[in-house]
Amino acid sequence: MSHSGSWPEYVTYINRAMQAKNLIIILQNYDDGLLPIKAVKEVLNGKKISTYYNQEVVFNKEILDRLVREYVDEDDDNSITTLTLGNNALIFSSTNNPWDMPFYPDSATTFFTKNRMNIGFKFMESDRVYDWYLFRTEKRWELL
Repeated sequence: MSHSGSWPEYVTYINRAMQAKNLIIILQNYDDGLLPIKAVKEVLNGKKISTYYNQEVVFNKEILDRLVREYVDEDDDNSITTLTLGNNALIFSSTNNPWDMPFYPDSATTFFTKNRMNIGFKFMESDRVYDWYLFRTEKRWELL
């Protein structure tokens, strides 16, 4: 049995494994991180933690600044994504998804979220033009 809930800046989760007699309660006052549910269950069941964690790489402002701009969707001229500079992050917002969500670098061309959406994006440069795409990542960022 489990239930989760959230409110801006807060996330909660409760899980009761009746047969194993385990109870997991997570109260988090930071809503941009994933809940470490899988890792906690693995520890409680005596298993090795199987989740790979993204490693945030710190870059100087100039490296991230080259990617800051508006990007127009090639299939829809009305869909514009804006990337602005945050604290070692690119802040993603678009006409279709006004998230203002920070994406953190794990390389000079790939970025990931620290939220429960588990998505990232990758840049590819060709002739000084940057293309990028969103993807679902197997990697995860979880706060322990």
